[in-house]
Amino acid sequence: MSQPSVPSPDASSSSSWNAFRERAARLARRPGVRRGATILGIAWLVWLAVGFASGPFLKDTVARLLSEKLLRPVTISRLALNPFTLRLDIEGFRVDSLPDQGDKPILAFDKLMVDLSSSTFVRFKPVIADLDLERPQVNLVRFDAERTNISDIIEALRSPPDQEESPPPKFELLDLHLRGGSITLDDRVAGTTTTLTALDLSLPRLANLGQGEDRALPVLKGELDGAPFELKAEAVPFASVPEATVRLAFNGLDPLPLLHYAALPLVVEKARLDLDVNARLRLAKDEPIGLALSGEVVLRDFDLRQKGGAPLVAGERLGIVLDKVEPLAGAARVAGIRLEKTQLHVSRDSQGRINLLSLAPPPAKPGASTKPAPAAPKSNGAAKPPADEFKWSVAKVELADITVVVDDNFQGPARRLTVKDLQISLRDVTAGFAKPVLFDLSAAIQAGDWAQVNTLSLSGGKADLAGHAISLEKAALDGAKVALVREKDGRLVMPLPFVAEADAPPAAEGGAGKKAVGTTTSAPADAGAAGSVAPAWRAQVAQVEVSGVAVDVEDRSAPQTARIKLADLSASLAGVDTAPGKAMSVKFGTTVSPVAVATADSGKTAKRSRADAKASAKPSTPPLAKLAKGSKGSSKAKAGDKATNKATVPGRLEADGQITLAPLDVALNVRTRQISLQPVQAYLADKVGFRLARGQLTGALKVALAEPRSKGAGQPGALAGRISGDMTVGDLSAQEAQSSDEFLSWKSLFFGGIDVKVPVTDVAVREVALSDFAARVEVSPKGDLNLKQLMKPAVAPADTPVSADKNAHSGNAGKETAKPAAKPAEAAPVGSDGPRIKVGKVTLQGGRVFVNDQFVKPNYSARLVDLGGRIGSLSSDPAVRSDFDIRGRLGIGTPIIISGKVNPLAKDPFLDLKMEAKGIEMTTFSPYSGKYLGYTIEKGKLLVDVSYLVENRQLKAENHVFLDQFTLGEPVDSPDAVKLPVRLAISLLTNNRGEIDLRLPVSGSLDDPQFSVGGVVWQVLKNLITKAVTAPFTLLAKAFGGGEDLEQLAFAPGRSSLDDSLRGKLDTLVKVLNDRQSLNVEITGIALPALEADDYRRAQLDRKVKARKRSQADPDAEDVTVSPAEYPALLEKVYKDASFPKPRNLIGLTKSLPVEEMERLLLANTPAGEPELRRLAERRGKMVQDYLIEKGIAAERLFLVNPRLDTAEAGSKEGPRVALSLR
Repeated sequence: MSQPSVPSPDASSSSSWNAFRERAARLARRPGVRRGATILGIAWLVWLAVGFASGPFLKDTVARLLSEKLLRPVTISRLALNPFTLRLDIEGFRVDSLPDQGDKPILAFDKLMVDLSSSTFVRFKPVIADLDLERPQVNLVRFDAERTNISDIIEALRSPPDQEESPPPKFELLDLHLRGGSITLDDRVAGTTTTLTALDLSLPRLANLGQGEDRALPVLKGELDGAPFELKAEAVPFASVPEATVRLAFNGLDPLPLLHYAALPLVVEKARLDLDVNARLRLAKDEPIGLALSGEVVLRDFDLRQKGGAPLVAGERLGIVLDKVEPLAGAARVAGIRLEKTQLHVSRDSQGRINLLSLAPPPAKPGASTKPAPAAPKSNGAAKPPADEFKWSVAKVELADITVVVDDNFQGPARRLTVKDLQISLRDVTAGFAKPVLFDLSAAIQAGDWAQVNTLSLSGGKADLAGHAISLEKAALDGAKVALVREKDGRLVMPLPFVAEADAPPAAEGGAGKKAVGTTTSAPADAGAAGSVAPAWRAQVAQVEVSGVAVDVEDRSAPQTARIKLADLSASLAGVDTAPGKAMSVKFGTTVSPVAVATADSGKTAKRSRADAKASAKPSTPPLAKLAKGSKGSSKAKAGDKATNKATVPGRLEADGQITLAPLDVALNVRTRQISLQPVQAYLADKVGFRLARGQLTGALKVALAEPRSKGAGQPGALAGRISGDMTVGDLSAQEAQSSDEFLSWKSLFFGGIDVKVPVTDVAVREVALSDFAARVEVSPKGDLNLKQLMKPAVAPADTPVSADKNAHSGNAGKETAKPAAKPAEAAPVGSDGPRIKVGKVTLQGGRVFVNDQFVKPNYSARLVDLGGRIGSLSSDPAVRSDFDIRGRLGIGTPIIISGKVNPLAKDPFLDLKMEAKGIEMTTFSPYSGKYLGYTIEKGKLLVDVSYLVENRQLKAENHVFLDQFTLGEPVDSPDAVKLPVRLAISLLTNNRGEIDLRLPVSGSLDDPQFSVGGVVWQVLKNLITKAVTAPFTLLAKAFGGGEDLEQLAFAPGRSSLDDSLRGKLDTLVKVLNDRQSLNVEITGIALPALEADDYRRAQLDRKVKARKRSQADPDAEDVTVSPAEYPALLEKVYKDASFPKPRNLIGLTKSLPVEEMERLLLANTPAGEPELRRLAERRGKMVQDYLIEKGIAAERLFLVNPRLDTAEAGSKEGPRVALSLR
């Protein structure tokens, strides 16, 4: 069985071809086909002939038509049309400018090649297979704001307004190339030229023949003013909804030429722009235009300045990464903004203008039209939304290595603030700050010489502007220097730009203080309606760390400039929160050092001190500590150096605890260690005449203060609470301002158990202890007491008389030398209106007092050492009176005891003091005795027992002075010595044991400005000496309790007998003479003839009557008593015995007469002349002498002086007497 055959492929093709040939041959033999083929052939021949032969004709024709249409000369070097290939070539095309517009062509190209596809004849639509344009040139010139070199061309080509716009023709471009193109814009208005060169455009396909979904992918490359750029796009321009995505990128573009077309408020000196941006465009009918931008924009090496050339912003790089920006839709989402190595200048000029604000557009002019703008015509483009609807967000903002320079020249000296190395990171920044912004910051700050911050950092920040809250994980400040200055008017100088200085306090009540620079009293611009209150801000910081800070504080408002330095300041705060009731923990520490400040008169003081040192032979005064040890050779300079070294040792201030900001509540433990008190001197300079050479404050206090939590519980801002703890003022040294001699020092003044209630209504101190203290009391060669110079007198008004203050040495104490000064205003009563004060106990230990009197020659000096004791509980309650007992030694061994009761804190201080000192050598007081008594002291000991009582501001004092074996030495020629017989006075005051016992009472009012205890005591002593000399018997009588004058012994006129009164006085005199064995008495009888003659006669008659009774003529029978009944008989006997002529009766006998007649005759015949009265005076002296001898006084101590007759007239106070005088 045979298989069927299969034809081969070659056989099949051959058979097909043969069949085609047969059909074609049959068709060609038809007449119609032959006529059509003939016509087509002829047409093709004509096309070829026209194509090859029409080139020159078409070139001229096209040039002429274009010249007419473009109004410019148009030339074409070559035009060729190839009918075989359907290709058009044009070379040397040129559209020249008008003669007055330059010689450059408006448009030119070297070559244009258009290759038409043969499918054009099939589709009946132009299909361009290839279009090449080589070296095209466009030259545009701008002559003014409205005219360019093509303005007339555009106007000529513009379609008539009534002509309907025809749809674009259908075409297909398969390939387009533009090579070596350039565009030049010559802006003669701005004076700039912008060029686009090396343009290279590639467009693979562009067609609108199909459904419109064909995509165009053009690529354009070139250089813009030398900066290369590239533009790539992907578009469907002919779709029902046209869309395009364009990527524009260039590097290093100089934007200055382009910026000339923008009305910028600043000058761009230089800049380079890098761009890589993708733009997506969507054009849909009846929908807003969709435009979305993304990519990156970088501005490099830029320098922006103000109009006048002042620097504004200069930096290396500003980069903006766009995520999606839709400007027409009012939305922008930025992925990041980064500014690097940039310097920003912010300034305010002398007129108050701020440079940054000048960049803002000017506000609308008043009266501008408020008519609404006409409605925009309907279009498929979306209008820009209102600014308040623009939604934007920035994912991250970074500022790196930024420098901000702030200058302020408004009102006052120029101020500059420089922020360096500023690093800021912001995250999640949105429009309206609807979301919290996360941030970090660090910087270094320099504010001239006023402030410098090495590093300030804020990390983990979160700012909720809508919620008025800000929080930080950590805030740190590392290394800073700050200088604070307070001026004399009280202003706190803070030379920061745009920061007003603290206002000075008003000069007078009701006066307005000076308004601070830059401050304003207007309401904030964003304030709400009246009565609205903005929510309070809340700030939270988890951790605050401060380290390495130094603060220099200078206070010029004090009488002298005060300056301290805080160094190594560190602080740590945890849980800082401004919300009510939130407490934060605080830890703080710093060293505190005083800083010496040169004053205007410090140089004068130094010169004066050197001059005084040369002119005076006064030896330098050693410090108190060495004086107490007996050192005499220490120099003042070394002491000052030592004091300075100690004072400059930095102290330490530390605190820890908790603080609540709202309401303010402070609970801190404050510790101080050896903080110098020298700066306090500046605040006391106008009140005291001494200088704090050194002093240290050491202690530990608990401070618990808080604002009242309830309404009405105190004034706003007032704090209440307690301050308690211990405090020690140690190593204190105070020097006199003029001489720099140390007058007060102590090692330690301790206050234990301090408890102060704030407001200060109660002050309690458990104990006070003063140890190792020393003081100097010094009188200068001019007689000035250093203690009186310690407090400067208050400046009295011009019309207030001031009393002269005479020194006690002048001896004029107690005398009124000037009109008394007005009584000073009393301080607020401590016991009532002032705080209640309680002190548990006071202890004194190791005290020393040095006394140096250079007013007397030789100088006097003494040392009071080993002072110590106690004072009981003190209180401002006037009913509390505390016991005190203080003891010490004068010199080596003389004990001193001071005791009593005291209340110095009451409104009216109380003091009941008793002081006793025994065995004081009087020879040490020789300088004073020589100056004021005119004699040195040879020997003697002193015992002092003083009692002082101060109550109800009245002083009662009893000064008991006891001198033993007090003996004067050599006389001293002193002009200040009293002009009295001092030796006699001493003898009068010294008893037979060699003792002088004096009691000097003193009393007066403490409110009397003329009252002085020392002055009164001196006056009493002076009066005592005067009285001892001028009225010794009076003084001695009082000393022995007589209380009467013993110098004059008054007798009855005409008589010489001693009555009881005279005997009493003589008995007192006996006591004086027995106690004063060195005294002798001179006795002088005195009679007055003119006054006592009649009394003498009567006394003689009485004596004779009494003698008759005794039957004897005893002239001294003064003690016989005659009764009235006996008197007539005895008188008659005396009458009869008398030997003078008498009346007789008729028988010659003596006539009996009445008693009165007998007395008259007897008195008339009794002689009373000088002899008789002299004998009467002698009998008087003898009677006194005999009485004293009878009482045991040795006769050799009693001297009768020749009797004396006085001629005193009637009415004289001096009568018959015996005068006594001491020798």
